Amino acid sequence: MTHNAMRVPEKDDELASELVSQIFENIFQLVATLLPETSVADSLALKDKLFSDLTERATKLLLDAIKLQDMVQRVYVSRDYFVFFPMMNSRFLKDEMAVLDLGPDAMKELEGPVHHIGGRQTVLLPAGLGLKAQRISTGGYREEVVVKKASVIAVL
Repeated sequence: MTHNAMRVPEKDDELASELVSQIFENIFQLVATLLPETSVADSLALKDKLFSDLTERATKLLLDAIKLQDMVQRVYVSRDYFVFFPMMNSRFLKDEMAVLDLGPDAMKELEGPVHHIGGRQTVLLPAGLGLKAQRISTGGYREEVVVKKASVIAVL
């Protein structure tokens, strides 16, 4: 999660559910562009088959990551560490993100329909969490360091 809106812990379940839904929708759009055309009914059946069993587990995994982030921020003194997950359709930031290599065939297939999803230099799908460290100096200056870049699928 790269947006800096204030998180409300009481709404973590809602946040995790919404993020999982967005992630699965983008995964489905990417998979659908790589498969032969099918009917709407076939596409919806494929979507249900792919994601119905994973939704609950993915939401729990995201909630566990949020809890881990909270614990690390409470326990570690000199810096606050937090995981981040780039949002879909956000701008690709080379200092914070690394492109996941899907191989030349998959990337070639994505280049055609990429404008439907977001265009070049856009995060099509986040693939792995990143890690940032932050501290505020005595002068009030906020220092932020990317410890591990987030993995993303993007066409550059």
